[in-house]
Amino acid sequence: MSKPPSESLVSEYVSYIRIERGYTTQTQITYKFHIKKFCKHLKKKRIPFDKIDHKFFLDYTVHLRKLGLSANSIRAYLTIIKSFFRFLNKQEIFSNQLSKIIETPKIEFKIPEVLSLEEMERLLMQPDVSKASGARDRAILELLYGSGLRISEALNIKAKDIKKDHVRVFGKGQKERITPSGTKFREALLHYWSNFRKGGLKGIDFAFISSNEKPLNKSYFWVLFQKYAEEAGIQKKISPHTLRHTFATHLLKNGANLRVIQELLGHESIGTTGIYLHLCNEHLNNQFKKYHRRYLIRITTSVDS
Repeated sequence: MSKPPSESLVSEYVSYIRIERGYTTQTQITYKFHIKKFCKHLKKKRIPFDKIDHKFFLDYTVHLRKLGLSANSIRAYLTIIKSFFRFLNKQEIFSNQLSKIIETPKIEFKIPEVLSLEEMERLLMQPDVSKASGARDRAILELLYGSGLRISEALNIKAKDIKKDHVRVFGKGQKERITPSGTKFREALLHYWSNFRKGGLKGIDFAFISSNEKPLNKSYFWVLFQKYAEEAGIQKKISPHTLRHTFATHLLKNGANLRVIQELLGHESIGTTGIYLHLCNEHLNNQFKKYHRRYLIRITTSVDS
């Protein structure tokens, strides 16, 4: 193959990741976008598809760096391209084993922002539960913090998926998991449902809906979340996903097993969950420096007097 992949071949790959891999619609759109962008770059550079080699990908990585992409973004981008080449090899369309030699940059380690217990309490108190939207948002916030769900998982929950003490969740790749739900969430949900869901709750209904009785949009809730965070006086740069980080961190700080947290979050790898160990270690170091310094000050003052 000397020419870049055709539109139909890219579409065939997208069908493959949908059917064989179970990727969500949004992931399919993302993969298609990056592959088409890659093919456009090849065409611009006039590089035949069968002439792509290891050196090209090194140069391509430099090109992405110059565009201002972080190591994390480049890694994700090249992972998509590697997946596409594996597909081409599997279909015997392209025999070069490039997927095995494409090097991806090391991930830049960033400790996620989390809220303190006091900040979390302030945030939860912001929605006006005397109104339908406020009662709904309070229940969503309680679910995000109480069960560690991704915002997309929470907004896609159906009424039938919520049981007495747990919630059935469909995560990435439509993988199902069961996660416990707390008393505070159930109380908030009961208030919302009993007072503001006038249409009742059928088995197919979404648990949380907009004023026009449609499923909530993730971007719309992000805007609401930022408003609540500002009203709560939280200065940190946070998003709904911060509550997932906060959930895991608070569990770990209170003695929960990392494997248990992995299951609750739906992580395939314990390494992904391990980031919270680093966060807790940083917390311990900060506490040590803070209180040890105070201790030294007290000793010095006592001796001097």
